[in-house]
Amino acid sequence: SLRRIAAEGAGVLVYLHQTGPGLRVRWDAAGAARLESHDKEFMYYSSVAGRREFQREIGVGAQILADLGLRNIRLLTNHPRRIVGLEAFGIEVVEQVPVE
Repeated sequence: SLRRIAAEGAGVLVYLHQTGPGLRVRWDAAGAARLESHDKEFMYYSSVAGRREFQREIGVGAQILADLGLRNIRLLTNHPRRIVGLEAFGIEVVEQVPVE
């Protein structure tokens, strides 16, 4: 991906780790911050049909792209699915380009 971005002469790499439940900050009684993992339930939500669905955090990446002033992007991805949620941040995916 970085080689492709360099060859294009411009681009942004946003890496969001999606395989774990993530971390949160906990404050102990003395006021010291400590990082700890969310529990497994944090990664899922209940759909309208009552099924357990995996939760993805698209909003964080979209906020980063929006803060950089990007509005129309070419997305490097090998996933053929449509990326939803970016439109809410004023970002349009104009092309999905496969990563070689």
